[in-house]
Amino acid sequence: MRLSYTMTLLNLSALPNIVYTKNNKLLKFRLWLNGFALIHQLVMAIKLLSINFRDADDPKLWPYQQYKWKFITAWFNILILGYLPISIYCDWRELNGKTDQRHVKVLNQVRFICFTSMILPTTAFSDILFWRLWNKNRELVVPAFVDTLVPLWAQHCMHTASLIFVILDLVLVPRRRPDNLILGLVPMFIFIGSYAIMLLNCVYNEEYIYPVLKLLSPFKLFLLAMFTFLENCFYYTCQWFIIDMIWDKHNNVKPIKSHGTLSGSINPVAKKHYTRRQISRLSYGA
Repeated sequence: MRLSYTMTLLNLSALPNIVYTKNNKLLKFRLWLNGFALIHQLVMAIKLLSINFRDADDPKLWPYQQYKWKFITAWFNILILGYLPISIYCDWRELNGKTDQRHVKVLNQVRFICFTSMILPTTAFSDILFWRLWNKNRELVVPAFVDTLVPLWAQHCMHTASLIFVILDLVLVPRRRPDNLILGLVPMFIFIGSYAIMLLNCVYNEEYIYPVLKLLSPFKLFLLAMFTFLENCFYYTCQWFIIDMIWDKHNNVKPIKSHGTLSGSINPVAKKHYTRRQISRLSYGA
C-alpha cells in the first residue's frame, strides 16, 4: 500500500502541471532570488550549527548542543536547503527551454510536493507561532541567556527570512490546485507526525527544548498536538486560494505542445472544447 501511494505521488500525471506563457524575466528573478536564499541558508547553517554550546560559561546553555538538531526550525530549514537547488536547476532548465526531459518533470513534481505539503505549512506555522509567543513572553520559546550565542538578528535570519522566502516562492512560482488535496496532506502529516513523536520523546526524557513544554500537562500537550495539526492544515488549505487567485485568474495560456509521453496528443479540433484545467491534465506543458 505504501509503495502504491509513493508511485501515485510521483506519477507525472497524478499532479497538476500549469500551462503558462514563459516569462524569462520572472525566471531570471527567481534564479537570483533562490541563489541568494541558498547562500543565506548555507551561511546561517554553517554559522549556527558550528556553535559549540558546551564551551559556554553558562551551564544552562550546554543542553542546547543536543537541542539544536531538534528544533522544528532546523527541520524545515533543512527541507528548504534541499528544495532550493532543485528549484534553481528546474528554473535554469526552463529558461533554456529544456523542460521536456523526464528527470526535469520528476524534479518539478518533487518540488511541488515538497513546497506545498511540507515547507509552506510548516514554515508558516512555526515562524508565526514563534513570534507570537516571543512577543507574549519570549521565555516560553527561547530563554534570554541564549542571546549570548544566538542574538536577535540570528533569530530573524531563521524565523523571519524563511517566512519571507516562502511567501515570495508561493506567489512567484506557477502552481495549480491538484484534483485531490488529500494526497498532499499525507506527506505533511508524516512530517509533522514524525516531529511530534520526537518532541514527545524529548518531553518523556525531561528534555524541554522549548521551555513552554515544561508548563503543559499531558492533556494540554494533546491539545497542542491537535492545534499543530489543525493550523498546518489551515495554512496548507489557504495556499490554494492564493494560487487560484494568481495563476487561474491572471494566467495567459500558451498553445499546448504534445511531448509524446503518457498523455499522447490533443486533437486540435477537439482542443477548443476543453477547459484550461482539462488541457493541463492532458498535457505536461512547461
